[in-house]
Amino acid sequence: MPDPQEVPEGVLERVGAVRPGTLLTASFWRPLVRARDRGLDRARGRQALRAALVPLTAGR
Repeated sequence: MPDPQEVPEGVLERVGAVRPGTLLTASFWRPLVRARDRGLDRARGRQALRAALVPLTAGR
């Protein structure tokens, strides 16, 4: 049975996707784990995480 959803071509072609190696070596992982381990409120941690993601998404 075919998938009833239309997937945008940009998604299929991974337009704007971050390279897997770049994502795995990104600097946000350590602070993300630390925030999780400390039980940091999601709303408080979201702003810092978004700021850390900016270098990965610049120009996308």
